Amino acid sequence: MSWTADGSALSDHTDAVRLLTEGGNAKRGDNSLVGYRDGEWSTPVKYYQGADVLLECVLKKTDAHTHLSELQKMLGKSAGRVSLQRDDHPAGTVVAEVELLSPPVPTQDLPVTATAVP
Repeated sequence: MSWTADGSALSDHTDAVRLLTEGGNAKRGDNSLVGYRDGEWSTPVKYYQGADVLLECVLKKTDAHTHLSELQKMLGKSAGRVSLQRDDHPAGTVVAEVELLSPPVPTQDLPVTATAVP
């Protein structure tokens, strides 16, 4: 699965990207009640609600500070949204218009496996 932000590959700065939470597809707005008609009238055009998308990125070990800075530039545009895209084989290409609302939060280090040399 490959990830891009406005066409720039996240893999240039990460060893792995994992999606922890993904927004649903709940729609905004209510259906209207119409007098003398059974049930509700569904408005054909409704917008989706906003949702949080939480990504976990494993930065490249070489010069991690620079890679983090570049990721912040890619995802944290000061004006407008970023097109975050992934190639998901069962679903095809998935695109979400996102904006960075909070700074990156460090998590635990991933365990590194070492091989003993005799």
